[in-house]
Amino acid sequence: MKMMNNKDGYQAVSMIPFDATRSLRIVTRKYLGELATTASIVTNTDMGFTFMMFKDWNALVASDKTRATSKAIKEQHEKVLTKVEDYKKAASQFYEQRN
Repeated sequence: MKMMNNKDGYQAVSMIPFDATRSLRIVTRKYLGELATTASIVTNTDMGFTFMMFKDWNALVASDKTRATSKAIKEQHEKVLTKVEDYKKAASQFYEQRN
């Protein structure tokens, strides 16, 4: 997990290997006034990663109407990380159905 503070506030990001060319990217941050955590499959590139809307799996995996403090972001992010295998399974099923 990498904690950052930018112009939009605090956020936590984790990149977890999914397969040979892709990663599961989990981000927790303030979004539309709520504390939100999203998970998505991204393709690794030399410059970082790419995400194709409607072609790559993504989901809102947690949200809470609480202040997005660094402590709250870290706690929610760590809780979501305990379910990584569930998200990988959901993503695998998504790609199986597309083929």
